[in-house]
Amino acid sequence: MPSKLYCCKLDKYFETEDDQKVYLKNKEKKRVKIIYWRKNFKYDINEEDYEDFNKISKFAKKLYPIHDFLLTYKPNSYKPKNRNELDFYANNKKILDKAEPYLNYIKTLQRI
Repeated sequence: MPSKLYCCKLDKYFETEDDQKVYLKNKEKKRVKIIYWRKNFKYDINEEDYEDFNKISKFAKKLYPIHDFLLTYKPNSYKPKNRNELDFYANNKKILDKAEPYLNYIKTLQRI
């Protein structure tokens, strides 16, 4: 039977119980955040997406309604064609500016 400081998922031994507690605490924190994000932001997020989604989590709730627009949005070449598109663009300009550095990642997100 392995010692209590052994983690079979990582296939390594922790040096102290404190190291093990810190690891387990961080793992639980990630799991709870992912569950919260899936429930409230309605995106299909897994553990591999944690770091990337953490960067956009502050404005992810505002991204959800305009997600379809973001899939085709090109920041440097977008020109509104009519008054409705211009109003939509003006109302969401701040969100679009925040989302621009993460646009490649946002385009890979799947809705639930």
